[in-house]
Amino acid sequence: MKFRNRISSHIYAPKVFSQCIQFNYINRGLETYPCVFNGEDEIVDFKPEYLSKSISNVPLAIGKWVVPKQYTYTVRNCYVANHTIYDPANPDLLYPEILPEISVNWRKLGGQFNFKSRFLLKLKRKNVESIDEAVILSNSWWTTFYHGVVDSFLKIYDFRHYWTDFSKLKIIVFGKPNSFQLQYMDLLGLNPENILYLDNNTRLRVGRLHLSSSRRNRYAISPDSIKRFSENLYKSIKQSRGTPKRILISRANSTTRRLENENELFINLLKPRGFKLIQLEDLRVQDQISLFQGAEIVIGLHGSGFTNLIFSKETLLIELLPFDSWIHTHFLGICASCTFKYYGILCTKSLETDEDFNLVAPLDEVETVLNNSSIY
Repeated sequence: MKFRNRISSHIYAPKVFSQCIQFNYINRGLETYPCVFNGEDEIVDFKPEYLSKSISNVPLAIGKWVVPKQYTYTVRNCYVANHTIYDPANPDLLYPEILPEISVNWRKLGGQFNFKSRFLLKLKRKNVESIDEAVILSNSWWTTFYHGVVDSFLKIYDFRHYWTDFSKLKIIVFGKPNSFQLQYMDLLGLNPENILYLDNNTRLRVGRLHLSSSRRNRYAISPDSIKRFSENLYKSIKQSRGTPKRILISRANSTTRRLENENELFINLLKPRGFKLIQLEDLRVQDQISLFQGAEIVIGLHGSGFTNLIFSKETLLIELLPFDSWIHTHFLGICASCTFKYYGILCTKSLETDEDFNLVAPLDEVETVLNNSSIY
């Protein structure tokens, strides 16, 4: 049996934050630092219940994926600045914090992305502060909901599990956190006095910087990490009563990707079946968690709010997919990691506007999926 993206420990390391650029000799990471491996590899099977016939031209990661067992290691006497880690003892290794979803031929980008020389030059020009011991929480896309939750906050309980003195460690965060990040920090019980917010002008020298590998392989997320994260957060939240079991996630107020016929979809097909229309931006993080914890059927246009599915218990997702985008496998991945049923329906471009983010859901196909799934 062949698994996609099997990650061998000797070639994919170290993974800092979410993914790691492979600069010269970056693959020496596991040989350079003593690593502690934890748990076992996890297999996630991407097996949707239904996909639109027209979706064949859209890239979807179907099949079995492996999430490698987690590992941790420590870099000593290193420098941290501008989303980058530099270890003077191993100058050929540089760990930039990058866009985690994109594979790029970095040689073709030239000096624009010459992180190493730029970083070292700034180190020489700026004053450097020193701290003894720390972990890094943020990643380069952590201001977006999906990456903030999956690539950053999901690792908090790993940190707490593998470093027993985690409560005493400094937590490095790049930039000023937004509203949902602050809410998560509060729910996770992070001590505000331990959090260091770094701007672009701050340089840190860290005596011991503890790093943890990513808990996902592309779209496949560690089922164990999801379970540990969701079960622990449930304890911090007062559960709401009477949350709807069937929900349509609205993007009517979004500046990107809107469903032009959302009202028709809701009034004609979903409301008679007991669905409620929800705008997640109106809810606090803990209310979103409670909503998804009780949801049995979720439908909506692709958007980061579906990240909340990690808190669901047994849910069916009907995702309305953009017609020409590469971002089609994130929530199939969550459903696969949680063994939820997934239905993917491809939308078409609106004929009423030239803007690509206005989409039209195929109502006949949605109705067929609902009926075939006995959703009445």
